[in-house]
Amino acid sequence: MKILIDEDLDIRLRHLFPDYETYTVEYMGWKSLSNGAMLDKADGAGFALLITGDGSMDDEQTPRGRPIQILTIARNRLMDDAHVAEIRRDVDRMLR
Repeated sequence: MKILIDEDLDIRLRHLFPDYETYTVEYMGWKSLSNGAMLDKADGAGFALLITGDGSMDDEQTPRGRPIQILTIARNRLMDDAHVAEIRRDVDRMLR
């Protein structure tokens, strides 16, 4: 399963998911794309999940008919052990 980390989040998040193929929007070369265009590219590249800090992504880009799921996390929340565990649980729940 492939995970995409949006450009509004710390790229180090990619290290939290060793059981998945994890990439960043910047690594994929999609940093300057609109949300819709980026989701189209992510769908085409086989990504199963986008992790973003953009709370309006779900509303703006309703993933109807898209195989990719969207997980929104708080950008300004401290990445302590409890938050990391919560994100990992959410990812596992969404991808299994």
